[in-house]
Amino acid sequence: MDPDHHLSATEARESLEALDAVGDLNAERLHRPRRYWPMVGALLAVLALVPLATDLLPPLVVFLLMPGMIVVIFSVAARKQPPAVRHIRLQGSMWLPYLGGVLVIGVVGGLNAALYDLHGWWWSPVIAAVGMFLFCAVGGPALDRCWIGRARSRRD
Repeated sequence: MDPDHHLSATEARESLEALDAVGDLNAERLHRPRRYWPMVGALLAVLALVPLATDLLPPLVVFLLMPGMIVVIFSVAARKQPPAVRHIRLQGSMWLPYLGGVLVIGVVGGLNAALYDLHGWWWSPVIAAVGMFLFCAVGGPALDRCWIGRARSRRD
């Protein structure tokens, strides 16, 4: 294109429409597979149940059962290979929701272990497991949508 050539309004509109189409495609590719966050929640739920399992089951069974459950979770989640997903680079304030989620999970896990060890409340690990699963299954996709929105707004 020579420097004296100016874009017409229709050419500019077509270029902007093509740019929006590419942006929509990239936003679609940023989504993780649907099974990703429930898999993370299931793994955290298994870890939340460890205190209860160590008291109720023999050590050898716990030693075999917990890794076995993790293998089953991974194999069910990997039954179909995920599509190519672009990695989201966390920049600036995008780290805050992620660190907040990690902090919540750490506090819930610590309280779970402390309450079960101190008071023997059998329902504490069960509630922690369900809570961690729901937190990941519901909060994870919301976190992805937040990140995608921020990635798209930087482009605009």
